[in-house]
Amino acid sequence: MIRVAFDDLDVSNDGYGDMLYRGEPFDGIATDVDSFGKCLLLMCYRWGKLNGPSREWDHDGRLMREKSSYMGGSHGPLREWDERGRLRLEEIGEHRVLVWRKRWDESGQLIEDQSHLTDSGAEALLRDRATWRILLLELEGDELVERAWPYDHLLPEEVRARLARETPLRP
Repeated sequence: MIRVAFDDLDVSNDGYGDMLYRGEPFDGIATDVDSFGKCLLLMCYRWGKLNGPSREWDHDGRLMREKSSYMGGSHGPLREWDERGRLRLEEIGEHRVLVWRKRWDESGQLIEDQSHLTDSGAEALLRDRATWRILLLELEGDELVERAWPYDHLLPEEVRARLARETPLRP
């Protein structure tokens, strides 16, 4: 995958907001670095859409946000930390459907820990799993690699049972 400066990308004007590099949908890794060469932003793209991990750091090098996407939608973990390095948000999405969320307040107290998978969200997962391979993309060096989907244990039991019955995972 090629690696370019985030500032070298343009946003398409087709209404979808895809990222372009030299007028073409971008496939690669976009980064933003500060004046000292520290990476502040890393985003992976495929066909101009977020695809794989994205990470943001503060100027001291602390990881502030990491997100996983698949073809432009939330797919996998999203985590955000405060300026002290404490986790303040953790979510799991699957093909743009919010499955689960934990949030903490400024004092570090857990204020939300629940599944957000509604009946319509479960139906969306069933439809998506009938047509998509369920995987997580991770960055190894400058290459995206596919990993097994590790988050089914966070789904409500009744949804896991329906998924097992109606949409066996494909290799």
